[in-house]
Amino acid sequence: MVRWAAALALAKRGDDQVAAQLQGWLQGDDARLKAAALDALGPLADSETLRDWLPWLRDAHLAVRHALVRALANRGGEEHLSQLIVLVEDRAEEVAVRRAALEAICRIMARTKGESPPELESALLALLSDPSPVLRAGGAKAIGELGLLSFEEGLCALLVDPDPGVRYRTVRSLSRVGQGGSLAPLRRLLRDRRRVLGRSLSAQARWATARIAFREAFAGLGDRLADLFGGREDQKA
Repeated sequence: MVRWAAALALAKRGDDQVAAQLQGWLQGDDARLKAAALDALGPLADSETLRDWLPWLRDAHLAVRHALVRALANRGGEEHLSQLIVLVEDRAEEVAVRRAALEAICRIMARTKGESPPELESALLALLSDPSPVLRAGGAKAIGELGLLSFEEGLCALLVDPDPGVRYRTVRSLSRVGQGGSLAPLRRLLRDRRRVLGRSLSAQARWATARIAFREAFAGLGDRLADLFGGREDQKA
């Protein structure tokens, strides 16, 4: 922690001598110093710098890989999504790095407003059945954040996951992307009084069903109004 604090303090000074010191750490053999330098320089990195750093996604040291993923979350663009998706899919990688890569993908897509690449959707589908509850929950959360409506069935299957944290994240995501097919599975959770992050699953399920029902009713009203006014236009023609 002292080395991280020192690296961040050095980066804030912003002079050439400091930059040279941090670059020296990047090229050195001490993985902790390299990771600290990545954390310090990451918020300032441009696309060319990030490209030069990408090989470190396969560094032997967890701290270095994790720090580079954080840098990509802060400064990465759509051109880095494929490498991050590969990390998410790699079951030999540490859970912490895979989760950080998933969060980085969500942050990049929120910044760029781009379309979800097909390989991301297949990676997310695989996460929903990952052995790690942390990653199952992370996959469910990402689906909600990215607004991927096509995952309703997969999310509904997670409502009976043995881990309450996974069920909680799934309910939260369904409140965003769930449709009519989610209502019955969610209502089965209304008696689940277990608490996650200080909130009962039953209360979250009730809130999610209310949001979905409202969306469904509003969508139905919109369709009826479109039919009504569309019919009038046809009559005029």
